[in-house]
Amino acid sequence: MPTRAVAEAVGNIPEWCPITKQVRVNGKDLDETIEDGVAYATSRQLAAALNLQVDWVKETETVTLKKE
Repeated sequence: MPTRAVAEAVGNIPEWCPITKQVRVNGKDLDETIEDGVAYATSRQLAAALNLQVDWVKETETVTLKKE
């Protein structure tokens, strides 16, 4: 999932940590990949950093993130 877009959607601003070369959300470094200047993290890891719940919708094969 695009880290900045998801974090900002719930009112959080991700940070770039130059020492670890990782994106940090809520003080937690994420194991992300960077493609074309956009950082992506797994939905589970991003949800955990943002205190969100991950739901899988089988019928549409999509992931939703919800406040706990």
